[in-house]
Amino acid sequence: MPDVTAPPISRLAIPVTHRPIPGDRLCSARGVTLVELMLAVAVTGVVGLASGALLSAVHAGSNRQTDLRALVVRHKTISTRLGVALRSSRMVLYKDDTRALLWTTDRRVNTSPDLSELRLIESANDELVSYRVVFPPSWSQAQYLAAETTYQFSSSPTTMMNTVKNHAEVERVVWGRGISSMSLTLDVPDAKVQEARLIGYRLQLTNGNLTDEAIGAAALRNSQ
Repeated sequence: MPDVTAPPISRLAIPVTHRPIPGDRLCSARGVTLVELMLAVAVTGVVGLASGALLSAVHAGSNRQTDLRALVVRHKTISTRLGVALRSSRMVLYKDDTRALLWTTDRRVNTSPDLSELRLIESANDELVSYRVVFPPSWSQAQYLAAETTYQFSSSPTTMMNTVKNHAEVERVVWGRGISSMSLTLDVPDAKVQEARLIGYRLQLTNGNLTDEAIGAAALRNSQ
């Protein structure tokens, strides 16, 4: 009987089935489920909303800080200009809730207020404005005298104020904006306004949603 020897079995001839081993990367590789995808989108949305709110809060805070700085600068500027104008004046000729007519100096030494010596301070349309008549320096003495007007202390304040505001040579300077109200007080009754030695002021300032008050007082030059 012939000796029959079975051929060697090749390792490649036997199919080998890979069994997943726990912890193996091939085992954990799988697709993303719909629930996981929706959860990721939701988390991303929440983070986006939080970031937007944070940026909005930072922007609002920056705007408020800017408005506050502008209000402080305006406060100092107006207080300085108003204080200097009052302290350098000889007399208050007239005042009401929105206006003050000042006799600044007796330049012609005639003991009477002249047109070019008047200053009108008025709060109107959210502005604080200074008016005074300034004749051109190139004018001759004859032109200056022809244009000048001398008033009496009993002259109509309305006439003087309208003349200053509507004069061809008026100098109009806006001292500040955002002025919602102004009030002036004297150390004497209003009926004796020209005898005042001290004048106080209170201005309501606004800038955006912020408000502030400029409060001060000044002694007139004739009391110093």
